Amino acid sequence: MDFKEVLNKRQSCRSYLYEKISKEDLDEILEAGIKAPIAKGRYGDYKIFVYSDEKLKEIQRVAKEVTNADFTFGCPLLILVAYKGEENEPMEQSVGAIIENMELCASNLDLNSVFVYTIKRVALANEVFKKTLNLGEYTPEACLCVGKGKDFKFIDKHHEILVEKYSK
Repeated sequence: MDFKEVLNKRQSCRSYLYEKISKEDLDEILEAGIKAPIAKGRYGDYKIFVYSDEKLKEIQRVAKEVTNADFTFGCPLLILVAYKGEENEPMEQSVGAIIENMELCASNLDLNSVFVYTIKRVALANEVFKKTLNLGEYTPEACLCVGKGKDFKFIDKHHEILVEKYSK
């Protein structure tokens, strides 16, 4: 797929079919995340956790119990990016880069996704949920829900961000 097509096709999806993601697609998505730029080259401060099958169903069940909602939207694959050490602005930017790379890769593979920050707030507020994630010394920052969209209809949205140009 042409890169402009990938950019245009990437759109948040909040309802998924429960179809397993192939190992090949998962490996490609993870490789895209691993290739993201990381502030100060501190790759060892980050870890990607992948949840699917019964473990993901457990996470979805506990999330629903503690928040009364499923912020994973029933996805069949959840990819969480976590860090160790002190929280800082470059860390947030690095996590955003990791997830955006994976999100664009998923779009290129004809998969749908949504970038979710809710997981951090829930994990920090609820010890049971945090233990369910099994992160060890890492703190969750954000996650990517991935799958085939259920009743998903692409909407060609016109994005508008003001641009101001300067030159000599």
